Amino acid sequence: MPNRTGYQINSTLHEGIQTIIYQTQKPKTQQRVILKLLKNEYPTLEAFTRIKNEYQIQQGFDSTLLILEHRLKADHNRPAITIIKHYTDIPLVKCYLGQLNQVFMNILMNFDSFSRRFSTSQMS
Repeated sequence: MPNRTGYQINSTLHEGIQTIIYQTQKPKTQQRVILKLLKNEYPTLEAFTRIKNEYQIQQGFDSTLLILEHRLKADHNRPAITIIKHYTDIPLVKCYLGQLNQVFMNILMNFDSFSRRFSTSQMS
């Protein structure tokens, strides 16, 4: 496939109305990268706002996962928790991103606590 924006495109993962998601590689390091591009070279303000919103929400979720990475690993009480990220088009949301990130964190911490209690009670 053609080279776009300095990445070697391996395959198209998803094509939406306004965006295309590619599986790509950095040529020098061979690092795999998921690249989401706007189809239109000059997007409308609405399209640009939507992609920015999606990016900010995904970055917040990824940051939360990074912070809680140690709590997702296996230990003597339970197996590892695997998070499967399948991002699709995220609708515009009026919210404070910091509060949304706190919600993600609380959900993951509560799940971690529940899974530890459940695993411990199953072992007894």
